[in-house]
Amino acid sequence: MIYFLAMLIGIGAAMLHIPLLFVLYVFILVWVISKLSKKKNETDLD
Repeated sequence: MIYFLAMLIGIGAAMLHIPLLFVLYVFILVWVISKLSKKKNETDLD
């Protein structure tokens, strides 16, 4: 998981010089995190 996060950070840093791609990257990251937290909340309710 830590390697995965490091890879995401590396990709984000590489895309910093392309603002549009970076915005898209942040949008996808937020969407994935919200999906993961929703899944976690559903399991907590069970």
